[in-house]
Amino acid sequence: MATFFGTDNIDTLLGTEADDFIFGLPGDDVLLGFSGNDLLDGGDGNDQIKAGSGIDLLVGGNGDDTLNGEEGNDALFGEEGNDRLDGGQGNDLLRGGNGNDFLNGGDDSDTLSGGNNNDFLDGGNGKNLLFGDDGSDVVFGGSEDDTLDGGRGNDSLRGGNGKNILRGGDGDDAIDGGKDSDLIDAGNGNDGMRGGDGNDTLSSGAGNDVLLGEGNNDTLRGGDGDDVIEGDAVLKLFGLTDRNTLIAIDANIPSQTKSIQVKGLDGTLLGIDFRPRDGLLYGITDTNKIYTIDFNTGATKFVSTLSTPFNSGQLSGVDFNPVPDRLRVVGDNDQNFRIDVDRGAVADLDPNDGILGDRLLRYDPTDPNAAANASITAIAYTNSFSPSPDPNRRTTLYGIDTNLDILVRQGGLNFPDNPPTPNEGRLFTIGNLGIDFAANSGFDILAAPNGVSLSFAVSNSTLYSIDLSTGAATNLGTIGDGSFNVVGLAATITPDPNATGNDAILGGAGNDILSGGAGNDRIIGESGNDALLGGAGNDTLTGGANNDSFMFNSNAPFNSNDLGVDRITDFVKGVDQIVLDQTTFGAITPAQIAIVADDALAATNAGLITYSTATGNLFFNQNGANAGLGTGARFARLDNAPVLAAADFVIVA
Repeated sequence: MATFFGTDNIDTLLGTEADDFIFGLPGDDVLLGFSGNDLLDGGDGNDQIKAGSGIDLLVGGNGDDTLNGEEGNDALFGEEGNDRLDGGQGNDLLRGGNGNDFLNGGDDSDTLSGGNNNDFLDGGNGKNLLFGDDGSDVVFGGSEDDTLDGGRGNDSLRGGNGKNILRGGDGDDAIDGGKDSDLIDAGNGNDGMRGGDGNDTLSSGAGNDVLLGEGNNDTLRGGDGDDVIEGDAVLKLFGLTDRNTLIAIDANIPSQTKSIQVKGLDGTLLGIDFRPRDGLLYGITDTNKIYTIDFNTGATKFVSTLSTPFNSGQLSGVDFNPVPDRLRVVGDNDQNFRIDVDRGAVADLDPNDGILGDRLLRYDPTDPNAAANASITAIAYTNSFSPSPDPNRRTTLYGIDTNLDILVRQGGLNFPDNPPTPNEGRLFTIGNLGIDFAANSGFDILAAPNGVSLSFAVSNSTLYSIDLSTGAATNLGTIGDGSFNVVGLAATITPDPNATGNDAILGGAGNDILSGGAGNDRIIGESGNDALLGGAGNDTLTGGANNDSFMFNSNAPFNSNDLGVDRITDFVKGVDQIVLDQTTFGAITPAQIAIVADDALAATNAGLITYSTATGNLFFNQNGANAGLGTGARFARLDNAPVLAAADFVIVA
C-alpha cells in the first residue's frame, strides 16, 4: 500500500495498481487512483479526483471539487464548497455536504444525500435512494424504482420511470411522479403534486396543496389546509415559436412535442395565454389584432383590434390578470398595456401624462437596478383563476428581464395592503436566474385557488422552472430536438380526455376543491367547507362536516355523458348547497327550480331543474312542461331524499 502527499501548490498525484492513500493538501490538485481500493482526499482547494476501479473513498474537502467514482462501489464526500459528484458504475454513496452541489449516481443502485444548501440530485440508472436534505433541492429519480426525499426547503422532485416513492418533507414542494404507479407524500407546506401515469397514491400534510392524479385509478388525500384535488386533470404546456406555430410540450419529457400550425392570422403572434374567464387560448399579433386559438387544430377566430398600437414586436410578454379579466402586454420598449380583449380597448392610467397605456416600465428608485434600462420580455401573473375564493388574495405580476437575466416583480405583492399596482410600471428585483436568458422567451405561472403556484419558462428550446422567491431557474430539459425558437408560453390544467380512472379523493381538514374527472370516483370532503365536482362518470360524493357545495359543471352544454349520475350521500338541508352552472344548464333562474313529489312529475313540470322528494333524484328537464326530459336527464341522486327548497340551490354564470 502506497501513501502520497501533495504540497501547498497545485499537484497531480497518481496512484498505483494497488491500494493507495493520496492526500492533496492545499491547492487545486488532481488525484488519480487507478486500480485498487483507494482513499483520495483533496484537502483545501478546487480539486479534481478520479478513483478508477476498485472500492474507493473520495473526499473533496474545502473548495469547489469534482469527484468521479468511475468503476466500483465507491463513497464520495464533497464536504465544503460547491461540488460535483459523479458515482459512475457500481453501487455508490454520494454526500454533497455544505454548498450548492451536483450529484449524479450514474449506473447501478446508489444513495445520494445533498446536505446543506441548494443541491441537484440525479439518480441515473438503478434503484436509488435520494435525499435532498436542507435547502431548496432538485431531485430526479432516474429510470427504475427510486425513493426520493426532499427534506427541508422548497424542493422539486421528479420520479421519472419506475414505481417511485416521493416524499417532499417540509417546505413548498413541487412533486411529479412520472411514469408508472407512484407513492407521493408531500409533507407540510404549500405543495403541488402530479401523479403522472399509473395508479398513484398522493397525500399531503398541513398547507394549501394541489394534487393532480392525471389518469388511471389514483388515490388522493389532501390533509390539513385548503387543497385543490383533481383526479383526472392534466397539465398542458404550449410554446409559441417565432413562426406562428404552437408546440405542445410534455412537462415530464420536454423532448416529446407536437407541432400545431396556427392558421388564419393577420400578422405574427407576439404572445399567447389562457384566459381564466373562459378557458380559451388567446393570442396577440404584431398587427395589433387579438384572436382565440384552438390549440388542437390551430384554427383562429378574430376577436378585436387594439385601440392603441403596441410597437415592441416579439420582444414582449403577455399574460391575463384573472381578477379584472384584462390582458397585460409589456415590451422591451417599456410599453405597459392593460387590454379589454373583447373590445380591444387599451386602458390609460393617466390621460394627461402623454403616455399611451399605463406608465412605462422602469426600476423603482429604491431598487438595486434603479439605473438599469428594463428589458422585460416575458411576464406571468399568479392567482391565475377566476373568481378568487379568497377576497384577501390578489394577483402578483412577475417578469423576466432578459438583459439583466433576473426575475422581477411588477408592482406590489399578492395582498391588498402592498401597493403599487402593475399599472404604475415600477419594477422590483427578486433575484438572478442563474442562466443567460434569450431575448425572445416565454413565461407562465399555473396557480390554483389556494395560492399554490407552478412556474415555467422557456429560453430558446430549453424548459425551466422558476423559483418565485429567489429567481433561480432550474433546467427541466430540451424541448423537442432543440431546434425551436420559443418566444411565448401558456400553461393550463384541463380534464384528461383519455382518462377513465376510478379515483378515491379525500379532502382532509380545510376548505378544499375536489374534482374527480372521468371515471366512477369516490370523493369525500371530510372537515371544512368543501367544493365537490364529480365530473364524468357515476361518482359518489360525501361532503363530510361543515358547509359543502356539490358542483355540476362540464364547461359545455348539458350532455349526460359529461356528468353521469352522481350519488350525494350526506346532503344537509340549509347547510350544504347544490351549485349549477349556466354554461351546462343554460340560462336557468331560481324560479325554474321545482320540487315535485315523484319522478313522473319531474319530467312534466315546467321547471327546468326538478327534484323528486320521493326518490331524491335530481333532473335536468330541458323541455319544461312537455313530456319527457328533452335533451336533459337525471344527473344526481341524494341519499335519504331530503326535502329540498330552491334556497338549497345556487346558480352561477
